[in-house]
Amino acid sequence: MHDSSSKLIFGNAELCSQFLRNYMDMPALKHVRAQDIEDVTDRYIPMFTQERNSDTVKRINLPGKHTLFFISLIEHKTKVDYNVSMQLLRYMVYIWEDYEHEMEKQKKGISRTNCPY
Repeated sequence: MHDSSSKLIFGNAELCSQFLRNYMDMPALKHVRAQDIEDVTDRYIPMFTQERNSDTVKRINLPGKHTLFFISLIEHKTKVDYNVSMQLLRYMVYIWEDYEHEMEKQKKGISRTNCPY
């Protein structure tokens, strides 16, 4: 399986945090630690009709109670797959909907209020 190296890196919180700190050009990730990363892949993979062994979804808890979701879609294809952008969009929509439900459980009506930022 060609995708096993990505599964190895993103399946291990320490390796994933090192990758995010050292290879992502995002100031918010410069100090991310392994304990800041939660693997939430199992919450989203079952929503799809076909199994995606190499896909991973991480919830990263940043300082100041901010949350970032990191989606890793690494697949080696024998021909061009034009549906990959739709695959990413579906993940994004599922994550946003799930996050909205999570916030609603914490504070009823929060998703219908103005965001201060």
